Amino acid sequence: MDYRKSFRDLLKLHVTPFMKERGYEHKGQMYRRYAGEVVQLFVFQSWHGNSADSYWFTANIQLRKQTPYNTSDIGRRDWYEDDVASHLLTERFGMLSRGRDYWYKMEQVSEQELAAALLSDLENSLIPFFDYCKTTDTILPLKGSSAEALHRFVLGLPRDS
Repeated sequence: MDYRKSFRDLLKLHVTPFMKERGYEHKGQMYRRYAGEVVQLFVFQSWHGNSADSYWFTANIQLRKQTPYNTSDIGRRDWYEDDVASHLLTERFGMLSRGRDYWYKMEQVSEQELAAALLSDLENSLIPFFDYCKTTDTILPLKGSSAEALHRFVLGLPRDS
């Protein structure tokens, strides 16, 4: 099985429509949304040891202050690269969704099961967290929190019905 193609298809067919519906721009494995005074980034990362028989991936979140460096049009060189001083919070997505570093394993479930699990994690963890984190005042108290504390915080956030 070509897991790299399956991963690209997972993003194209499931994740990208889900994220675009919620106002995120998309480029490659990165999703970006401007929210309040914050730039919200969600970036997929593949494991360096992936092979024809095994494919693992995770995702990272990053919250940044909007600056002249990171408010340019999508597709420009500085789409992801910007002033390090603007970084407010960087964390593995699994810390929010599972309370620990979590890697999705493509070979252990069907593509549909994996898509359903990933979209559920996005809907129940990432979106409520990003909806809450739109100002530096809401983000800075979370900086340095343990994975367990972040996960508990996310579980307590309101969800859209």
